[in-house]
Amino acid sequence: MTIQPGNNSPQPPAYGQLPPQPYYPQQPPPKKGMPVWLWVVLGLGCVGLPAIVAILAAILFPVFAQARGKARETSCMSNMKMLGLSNLMYAQDYDEVMPKATQWMTDTKPYAANDHSYRCPVVVTSDPQSYGYAFNSNLSQLPLSKVVSPQATCVLFESSNTTADSNDPMTSLVTPYRHNGKNVFTYVDGHVKSIREGDPLPSASP
Repeated sequence: MTIQPGNNSPQPPAYGQLPPQPYYPQQPPPKKGMPVWLWVVLGLGCVGLPAIVAILAAILFPVFAQARGKARETSCMSNMKMLGLSNLMYAQDYDEVMPKATQWMTDTKPYAANDHSYRCPVVVTSDPQSYGYAFNSNLSQLPLSKVVSPQATCVLFESSNTTADSNDPMTSLVTPYRHNGKNVFTYVDGHVKSIREGDPLPSASP
């Protein structure tokens, strides 16, 4: 006995016909433009960027200011080192006698590298024609042999009197100190030292 297929059984395709293809639902076309999540990220970035810049500025500006101040201090020490050596060279050429206080710049200028050596970089920033250094008037035309402690006695210091050939017995010492709370001093023996405000000062007496 032959079994007949039921009505629900798929019928084989007729000869020469392709079998029916499965149906796939059509996908919607892709949307143009940036996705929403990218707009959200960009929006948050634009809002947060000024805050990030402000934070970085607050951190970096003091660092830059301190570095600039340190550079000026170093330049000032270089100036006063040159002037200290100029004072010693003058004394060697004039019977071991130091310059006259009222004309110390004129006397030592032939031995200095250039006129900029007489100008404190902090003072020049506000007034290019000013100087900022003063000669210890207690040492005016004094023989080097009369100085008891040349390594402890000040010959040049940073002064509030910024005119040429400034001199006094360290009474015009500038305050507040110019270089991040420090002032530079030149000693009779030619060495220089940067001293913090409040620390012991070199002697003004020979």
